[in-house]
Amino acid sequence: MIAIIFLILFLIQILISNRLIIDSFSRKISFIYLLWWGTAIVISTFDPAELYSVSMKTYMLLLINVWAFNWGFLCFGKIKKIRLKVTTDNSFYNLVIGNNKMILLLMLACIVTYYYAMKFALIIELYGAGEGRMMRFEAGELFTSNLEVYLYDFLIKPFTQFVMLIVACMLLSKIKRIILLLSVLFLFLYASVGNGRGGLIVFLFYCFIIYYLRRELYYINLLASKRKKWNFGVVSFVCLFVGVGIIVVVISYMTAQRMGFDTFSTEVVKIGFEELKSQAVWYFLGPFRALDYSFRANYESITGFWYGRATMGGIDNLLKLVIHYLGGSYTIAHDEIGHLLQNSKISVGNGIIFNYAYTNIIFHYLDFGYVGVLLFPFLYGFIVRYSIYKFTQKPTLLTLGIMIYLVYISMFNIFSWEFQKPSSIIYVLLLLFFQYVYSHKFVILKLNGKKKGLCRHEC
Repeated sequence: MIAIIFLILFLIQILISNRLIIDSFSRKISFIYLLWWGTAIVISTFDPAELYSVSMKTYMLLLINVWAFNWGFLCFGKIKKIRLKVTTDNSFYNLVIGNNKMILLLMLACIVTYYYAMKFALIIELYGAGEGRMMRFEAGELFTSNLEVYLYDFLIKPFTQFVMLIVACMLLSKIKRIILLLSVLFLFLYASVGNGRGGLIVFLFYCFIIYYLRRELYYINLLASKRKKWNFGVVSFVCLFVGVGIIVVVISYMTAQRMGFDTFSTEVVKIGFEELKSQAVWYFLGPFRALDYSFRANYESITGFWYGRATMGGIDNLLKLVIHYLGGSYTIAHDEIGHLLQNSKISVGNGIIFNYAYTNIIFHYLDFGYVGVLLFPFLYGFIVRYSIYKFTQKPTLLTLGIMIYLVYISMFNIFSWEFQKPSSIIYVLLLLFFQYVYSHKFVILKLNGKKKGLCRHEC
């Protein structure tokens, strides 16, 4: 019964959004956001895979979180239809594909990640997949100092997000060049450092969202080249399907490695895939149970309230680095909250032990209590809609990157809150910086063919 009520409530939200939103970008993003969260919450009410039940209080906070985001999204106002397109001189082809600097940067990134991938392979042989993976996040066997950890997380990790974006665009536009091979190689090398499956899953999301918005992106000519337009069809779909299959095989093998299987074989991949299916349900719905547990265990009595510093943990962490560099002392929210979430091994189902992922709500709640659960998602929904507006006004690869990354975070809030990490803050700031620096080079055409120059002060 409760599942039917939740389903009706989400359908009402979808109908309201479709009625109030006139631009196709915003309408599509609002729809996929509500569908994603609505599906998760409705399925969760059936307690699949022997997961424990979630209290009605937690479900209500989940609904408030989603509705607050959607109403913040709607409150931005109306966005007019796009009447601008990018000239071929400023297209994706010339900014990325034909850019020798980008190729050199990718080659350097491949060399760096290859070095760490080889070191990590030796660590796995010595310590095993479980213990070896934890060395990815601290100075020791893999990284010789904290500075090395910071440089990897603050430079390589944000760069990986950008490469995911351009690879998704290249795959779906059927561009076959050396930069595609270098980019794919870099992504797999990056994933092999720490056996991280999350990065590959994020890449799948990038492919999906680019394909989902393909008509709008083709309409504004953003990713057209001098030789051919961005043409989506059967071949693009087949490329996407094959690419997804390869990534699923890789993720399945990584899962099997964590189970203790070292050799690569069809049987090992099958074992990893079966485990992956079970874990997918746990990771998808486990955070709801973890959040429910945190309320029952009164986490706020352990950590106290942080008044915005938990939600903006990435900035808080960067501030700590500056203060410590200057010789001062500064305690960040992550030192208390992050360690609690990471080290608390809780049961979310029959024999299912969980930690770390409590949805985005836990960070907002540990800032301002229930007010934070309402306030921050509302503000974030407004910001995501603003990023769509900026993209429609200045449709460049950089503004596309910002928009898609913010949408990705809104979807993966079902797992955790990305802006607790400094790398997320750095990635967005870098995209904003380069958009400002290169804005004077972009020439935007109105759809009637007239030029509209974008100067520095306009960005």
